[in-house]
Amino acid sequence: MSCSSLYGITKDYKGKEIIEYKNSWYFSPVVWSVLSDKLLPRKYGYIQNVIGINGQEVWNNINNILNNSDFLADRVVWELSNQEIFRTKDKNIITDCIRDFLKVNSKYDKSDEDNISVLKRDHIIELE
Repeated sequence: MSCSSLYGITKDYKGKEIIEYKNSWYFSPVVWSVLSDKLLPRKYGYIQNVIGINGQEVWNNINNILNNSDFLADRVVWELSNQEIFRTKDKNIITDCIRDFLKVNSKYDKSDEDNISVLKRDHIIELE
């Protein structure tokens, strides 16, 4: 299982691990799949994904689309999924973007079995 750590900087400019997050890559694949379904045509009936066939090409396509998008929530969540760093002063904007992403994109990446979006599953978040 993967993990990521959040580090703070002490007064003497040394890094100190604050917390370790288990299974940190759970967020990114969900974001990539939702954005792939939203922004790219299906290939052979399947959602294209950055972790699938032609992954680098898919990533480039989505990245180019999002770099020219006016929808801040998709852009911010995309950057978060690619492990970009934001300033602490922007935390309210970031949290609002994550919420907006979940609400606006809840119709994408639906299961073929029950037609429920991955963003509406109980283990992700409850939107209602």
